[in-house]
Amino acid sequence: MNTNDMTDAEVYERGIEILLDRLGPAGLFQFLRQCKPCTGDYTAERQKWINDDTTNVKTA
Repeated sequence: MNTNDMTDAEVYERGIEILLDRLGPAGLFQFLRQCKPCTGDYTAERQKWINDDTTNVKTA
């Protein structure tokens, strides 16, 4: 099976099938629970960290 010829949905479905086969239902559930989508805006948060770091720098 070549993943280059598969849609994203087909790859996802095949991945779930493999995980279920290898991990069993409980393992699959545990894995999926840990892989929830991220929330927030990384770029905005990063910019805030950068700005906070530069304002906390002590000059000699």
